Amino acid sequence: MKKIGLSLSGGGYRATIYHLGTLKKLKALGILEHVDVISTNSGGSITGATYGLYAHDFETFENVIRHGVQQSVVKGVLRSWRFLLFFVATLFWMATIIYMLYRGYAWASFGLLLVLTVAFLYFQFQLFPISKLNERMYNRFFFNKKPLSALSPSIRFAINATNLETGRLFTFSNTAMGDSVYSYPRR
Repeated sequence: MKKIGLSLSGGGYRATIYHLGTLKKLKALGILEHVDVISTNSGGSITGATYGLYAHDFETFENVIRHGVQQSVVKGVLRSWRFLLFFVATLFWMATIIYMLYRGYAWASFGLLLVLTVAFLYFQFQLFPISKLNERMYNRFFFNKKPLSALSPSIRFAINATNLETGRLFTFSNTAMGDSVYSYPRR
């Protein structure tokens, strides 16, 4: 039996909305319901994963994508309480450093600057966890906190990313996830 695979490429929100059109056309041609495998990356992953969550209801899928791409992840992050707290604390710290510098305590201002730099370098992901904030935005706009296991079981997914530690392909799916060095698909 032949299998049909679909690949959705990257390109941010432009790719996300472009691939919505692709899936609409495949549905109109009667091909989409015969797709067995969907491989994605970046903006295509947004479309592919959202489709996987709503494959049973194409209208809802389309509405989620259309509404989601009208939202700004960057604005969501910049308006988060975590970013605002981080920004205000950094401004206060810098103002204190400048104040001390002009008051004749250059040695103390240098020390505070050094502490700020070291704290930022060592604790940047705890102080301002951009990945977690991005995850919250994408969950709010597209995925509604649904896990990978909620993807349609009738389609095999390969949501591709890069393992930042090894630089190798890292694939998420509805059945498995792993680095290409340590695992391979089992179907």
